Amino acid sequence: MKQRDHSMDVLRGIAIFFVIFGHITHIYDIRTYIWGFHMPLFFWLSGYFFYTDRYADTKDFVKSRLTKLIVPYVIFYLITFCYWVVIERHVRGADLSLGSQLFGMLYGTYDLQYMYFNGALWFLPCLVSMEILYWLISKVKNIWIMLSIIVICHAVGICFHEKIGWLPWGITSAMIALVYFALGVWSRPFVRKIEIFKSWIFFVAGISLIVVQYIVLPFTGADLGGAKVFLSAIIYSYFCFRYRGMVNDSKGYTEKYFA
Repeated sequence: MKQRDHSMDVLRGIAIFFVIFGHITHIYDIRTYIWGFHMPLFFWLSGYFFYTDRYADTKDFVKSRLTKLIVPYVIFYLITFCYWVVIERHVRGADLSLGSQLFGMLYGTYDLQYMYFNGALWFLPCLVSMEILYWLISKVKNIWIMLSIIVICHAVGICFHEKIGWLPWGITSAMIALVYFALGVWSRPFVRKIEIFKSWIFFVAGISLIVVQYIVLPFTGADLGGAKVFLSAIIYSYFCFRYRGMVNDSKGYTEKYFA
């Protein structure tokens, strides 16, 4: 039986804090700095916990995503929609039809016309789209072709965002963020063995990346549509505080290159 890695729970807590703080602060530079990494961090974490070998086949994979992501998304959408209809709509005074907001559940992407009352739910449809993308790409046997597809998806997603806008069900965001998701999957062996390195190295690396991100702040995008969104130093600076008694995978952790 594997022991829960509480250090990753801490990292998720840090990510949640930055999302909340980034949305409530009125200081532009701080908000832009945080928005430059908080969603890439979440997608990195999502990839870190994604294992293709957990699913017997495509049917099993689709069934799992349906029960663990899509069903909760629909339930929370309908609950918050009812709350918005009965209470919040009268307080915020949004001039939006009930039909457009209900349609937002199928559209699955936040904008000011659809999913207005609970835009945070955009993450779940996007995560579903991204996991499907990675699941299909992971079937490619050639590593260089696989890497090329991910880079192309990232570029196409940015072009779609700039020329067309956000596609339904978070597809545009999924294509852009796929690179962070893949980094989460691929860096898992490194993270699990990180206790073999000296922590001061990661402390120095973390501080350096924080400084670099500050320097490039004028070029940092405020959303995933920015071509220069930076994967934050918070991941690396966090590593230096990880406890040393890392728990080994009971299966020995033998993934085929990127699994």
